[in-house]
Amino acid sequence: MVYFVYVLQTNYKNKKTTYVGSTNDLKKRIKQHNEGKGAKFTRGRKWKLLYSEKHSNKNKALSREAAAKKIYDAIAGSIPTGKWLDKLRIPQALDAAGEAIYGTK
Repeated sequence: MVYFVYVLQTNYKNKKTTYVGSTNDLKKRIKQHNEGKGAKFTRGRKWKLLYSEKHSNKNKALSREAAAKKIYDAIAGSIPTGKWLDKLRIPQALDAAGEAIYGTK
């Protein structure tokens, strides 16, 4: 089954906020976030999708989600959102199946 890692953004109280998550149904999950049925942090806000990537299984997606959160936590507030998203998009290598392997550097 295919899983996705995604980055959402909202402009809440004149402050841009991002959220990183993972799911096996991206459209449904974004809809849940926007209907107040997503993660507690996302409730009461309208979100737009900034970035997503596909993974072949849940474990890979969860590992990538954790890496994305570490990247964000390391640089939060020091650079604009688009710049840290650029760091997410750069695979460090490819595995035997040709899938991107990402690090937290």
